[in-house]
Amino acid sequence: MAQLRAFLDLLPDWDEIAVGLRAIVLDSADDCTGWHDRGVVAVCAWEQELWWTEAYPAFVKEHRALFDLLTIECEQRGEYVEVPWTEEQARAFQLLHILTRELGDHHDRMTTHSRRDSARGEDNAERLAHRVVEVVWPAYAAAFGV
Repeated sequence: MAQLRAFLDLLPDWDEIAVGLRAIVLDSADDCTGWHDRGVVAVCAWEQELWWTEAYPAFVKEHRALFDLLTIECEQRGEYVEVPWTEEQARAFQLLHILTRELGDHHDRMTTHSRRDSARGEDNAERLAHRVVEVVWPAYAAAFGV
C-alpha cells in the first residue's frame, strides 16, 4: 500500500484525476489486469507465475516504450511473445500503465455530461497512460530505485 501511495504522489494533475474517485482497490480477479466502475478503479493481482509465455505481439508492440524503460527483453516464440517479468518490472507496469489506464477511464467518465459512461473509449485511456509514463518516469525511477 505504501508503494501505491508513493506512486500517487508522483502523478501530475492528481486533484483533477481524483474527482469522484472513492477507492482504489487491489483486486484478486484473475481474468483481467484492472478495471473501473463508478468511483472505483482496481489493479488486479499478478499471476503467480511472473513470466508471460503467450503475450500477443500487438500488445508488446503497443507497450514497447515502457518495456524498454523497464529493460524487459521479450522474445518471439512462434505466434506469441515471451515476456520475462521480474517482480519490480511487474509492479512498475501495474502502477505506470494499468493503474493510470484505469484512472484515465475514471477521468473520462467524470468529464462526460452524465458521469455514467466513459465516452472517449479505451484508446483515450491508453494515451493517458502513455503520457503519464513520459512525465512520471524520471521521478518513478528515482523514487522506486529502478
